[in-house]
Amino acid sequence: MKTKKKARSNERKKQLIRTGVLAAGLLTGAMASDPSAFAGDRPVYQGDSLAYLQQYFGIKSAAAIGPGSSDSTFHAEGTISEGGCGYNYSGSEGGGPTYEIDQSNLCFAPDGLTEGYTTPNETEIKIKNTGVGNLQALNVMLDSTDHFALTLPSVTELIPDAHTFFYVTTKNGLSAGNYSVTATVYATDLQPVSFTVTQTVYASYSIQPLSNLTFNSVTEGYSSGAQESKTVTIERKGSGVLNDLGVELIGPQASSFIITPPARTVLDATYGTTTFSVKAKDGLAAGNYSVTASVYANNMMPVTFTLSQTVAAAYVSPPVDTSSGPVLPAPNEVIVLVNGRPESAGTLTTRTEGDKVIATVSVDPKKLEEKLNAAGNEAVITIPITGKSDVGIGELNGQMVQNMERKQAVLELKTEHAAYKLPADQINIADISAKFGTNVDLQSIKVQIEVAKPGVETVSIVKNAAVEGEFSLVVQPLEFTVRATYQDKVVEVNRFEAYIERTIPVPDDVDPKKITTGIVVDPSGAVRHVPTKIILIEGKYYVQVNSLSNSTYSVVWHPLEFADVAEHWGREAVNDMGSRMIVNGVTDELYQPDQAVTRAEFAAMLIRALGIKVETSAHPFRDVSSGEWYNAYVATAHDYQLISGVSDQAYAPDAELTREQAMVMLAHAMRVTGLDEKLAPASEEQLLKPFEDSDQISSWAKSSVLLNLQAKLATGRTDTQLAPQAALTRAEVATLVQRLLQQSGLI
Repeated sequence: MKTKKKARSNERKKQLIRTGVLAAGLLTGAMASDPSAFAGDRPVYQGDSLAYLQQYFGIKSAAAIGPGSSDSTFHAEGTISEGGCGYNYSGSEGGGPTYEIDQSNLCFAPDGLTEGYTTPNETEIKIKNTGVGNLQALNVMLDSTDHFALTLPSVTELIPDAHTFFYVTTKNGLSAGNYSVTATVYATDLQPVSFTVTQTVYASYSIQPLSNLTFNSVTEGYSSGAQESKTVTIERKGSGVLNDLGVELIGPQASSFIITPPARTVLDATYGTTTFSVKAKDGLAAGNYSVTASVYANNMMPVTFTLSQTVAAAYVSPPVDTSSGPVLPAPNEVIVLVNGRPESAGTLTTRTEGDKVIATVSVDPKKLEEKLNAAGNEAVITIPITGKSDVGIGELNGQMVQNMERKQAVLELKTEHAAYKLPADQINIADISAKFGTNVDLQSIKVQIEVAKPGVETVSIVKNAAVEGEFSLVVQPLEFTVRATYQDKVVEVNRFEAYIERTIPVPDDVDPKKITTGIVVDPSGAVRHVPTKIILIEGKYYVQVNSLSNSTYSVVWHPLEFADVAEHWGREAVNDMGSRMIVNGVTDELYQPDQAVTRAEFAAMLIRALGIKVETSAHPFRDVSSGEWYNAYVATAHDYQLISGVSDQAYAPDAELTREQAMVMLAHAMRVTGLDEKLAPASEEQLLKPFEDSDQISSWAKSSVLLNLQAKLATGRTDTQLAPQAALTRAEVATLVQRLLQQSGLI
């Protein structure tokens, strides 16, 4: 169904319809009403002589005229009356047909189209025969089809009182400016009627979306310059010139941050980008600081994002009584940190297996319980393993894990190679215990968290994968493991319900700008991206990798640029997601950013974006066969409750994915990343107010669409058009999954 845009303002835009004069001849005079004296065909032109009329209008003496002389006067009638936002012309001839063009909705809304629109304006024009004769060979032509399209009337002949319609539609893709076209209506014996349709396309004033910023934590009393400073790039998106560009901080803690204003206050076609920097002020007390940054410019809706800075409380060591001599640690004693405070709660044992040194720290149950009770909920328990080792292990029993789980505590293992941080509830000790049997004493279950250098065979698999995938290894691979042992049984935890953080130091000889992403390498050699970002802690760069599973991890350099997005609006997102191995090109060099995406393709891209291991499992979709390339992706997406079918047993994998369908899947993905729990409240009216086509959102998709808008993942295709029923493009996919990962704090 085509959308018909109604006129909004006759004052701002009027269409002047120049009709000329269609002479409708009438016979007048003493014998004019006597059909036996004269006969007339439909006139075409005016005239004042009988010969002229006979030649052009078919006026002639009637065959049965009697003796004597007769005369009649011919004259033209016609009226032009203003109507709607144009002019209506009515012509008539005695006893012949008359016509009327209804132009009550010829006016296009002057603010209805903004550059980048996807739903064009369409005007419906009515032609009605109000006479007594048939209007024949009806046709309409445009003087140009460069900017407008014409839909012809459905009929070419109109009987009296009948009417038909034709449509003039603005074409997609017009840049800012004024466009006009002349439409001409033709019919047999009627002088053509012409009028002008004018469409204004307004420039769009916008910038690329900005992601929330979280600064590296600092400790109270930090020195000036120790806090992280971030540089933000503002990139002009629309065609309108952005004047008086600026940034302001909003919120009660705005004074806690310092902004260096943008280097440019005007963004145009020549200079389309600028930057500004922001950081926390010196001397902030311990606490969490958060403000809203707003980028503004003339004619542009402000673009906002959030700044967050944590200042940790400084730990002051208690005075040590040395009256009886210095205090020395007991042999093999290890300091365990509880919320950053050192506690003597661990014992180190070291052993050698083959050429590997294995260091294990066992945490004392009673001491941990005492410190947990004192620390309260959400404590972070850090087990540090210092010194040289190939394998680092933190060891607890099942009861300790359950106690930590009840207090929502987080366990962190720190070695020289990496830090491994996971909430205790992700170990799921109840599920582990059930696998060992019934009535198992939790204290008898040994739980180990491990970071290890892999063996020679695994290293070889990783190196071969790098050659095959054409990427460079930045750090040596590491294995992350969670296992539980009871008697002679071992259970490994390989899947988590939330993202688990791993922090790997960047070698001093590696440029952090030449790191693309973290990867997982399976024993088969299969490689997949895992969400990764670079962080700076106390002057040292680290790679922070988040994943939903355990395996062998590495960090790679894999730059990728597609030739056909060099000038495309989605260039940055497409190349970033391609480099991270989330999206693939149609060839090595081409991406085809404007091509529509199928439901199967989006399921695969979403699984890759989230870094989920692809596994074949049962699913209910009969139209997804086991032999298709996407079968495992659809099965995995269904297993993680990211997708649903078009019916209980059909997925329609080859159907084009609509924008609202994509937003439903992204809403499910937000649950996986935890983004849905971080969003500030926003009303439906506030979120949908900019979009004139919000009534096109399906009822089953509305809550998901609102969530996407609230999270700033999805935006309109224009400032006023959300286009929920339009097909999603490959460029839009790259942008959406990039925003999902950015807003979730994963990249």
